[in-house]
Amino acid sequence: MMLKLFIGLFLSSLIVLQHVAPASALSLKMQPLMYKEALQKGEKKKGFVDISNPSSSNIHLKTSVQAFRQIDDEGSLQFFDEPQITAGIIPDLKEFELGPREAIRLYFLVDGTKLPSGDVFGSLFVSTVPSEKSGSATSVRLGTLFVLTNGTPGQRDAEITKLSTGFWHFGDGVNGTFTVKNTAREGTATGFFPSVLAVIEPLGKQQQFDSKLVFAGHTRQNDFQLRSSRLGFYKIAVQYGDSKQEKWVFMATGYWRALGICVAALAIVVSVWRLRQGWKRRNLISK
Repeated sequence: MMLKLFIGLFLSSLIVLQHVAPASALSLKMQPLMYKEALQKGEKKKGFVDISNPSSSNIHLKTSVQAFRQIDDEGSLQFFDEPQITAGIIPDLKEFELGPREAIRLYFLVDGTKLPSGDVFGSLFVSTVPSEKSGSATSVRLGTLFVLTNGTPGQRDAEITKLSTGFWHFGDGVNGTFTVKNTAREGTATGFFPSVLAVIEPLGKQQQFDSKLVFAGHTRQNDFQLRSSRLGFYKIAVQYGDSKQEKWVFMATGYWRALGICVAALAIVVSVWRLRQGWKRRNLISK
């Protein structure tokens, strides 16, 4: 699920193309898309990414590290050089070559003594080195996002600004979207994944949903679905801390679906019949 959240945030396998890239470079793969870790103050941790070359050609690669930040409410990211991030995320290899259908597990060190304290956002890239034989200036770049806390994390204040869902629900449950805002001052070096509680009331069906990564001063829209067999009117609520948004809906879901559709159809038939009876009475009176 977390991978889906990051794909929604950003295509972390970032591909930067100039002109036309060779097929071997375009087939390059890198996993995972995201590395998430909490460090104690001054702690160091090892990790790895897997890089594979499924093509039939050799690929020459080099590594680099940058910081990133969210720049809008759609989750767009900006990458930039930051000396502390470069010093604190250290890949074992600076350059290497992958032969046809070869793979490598590239290890790295995350050094909390060199990273800034609090929330840390970095990225490890591998880039193809253009081939002199082909004379191409093409470069392909793939990356993994690093979402770290180094010591004490930044503030975790957020609010639910919007809940969107239809009134009628006849599927497996109720679904919709909610929008969450990181209420820290924009520009503050903090970002996190607010854990939002969604509830069907009464009877208390509930589920936690982790929002997409949201930086200070920005909002993110998230999908949710609560699977439940219900028939009747219910209140849907989404909540983070004291912030809450609610909506009333009609549900005929799960094993109640068929009965609910029949009831709705009957209600429509009765309404139409009553309207026709009213028209007939008005016509009689006018005559």
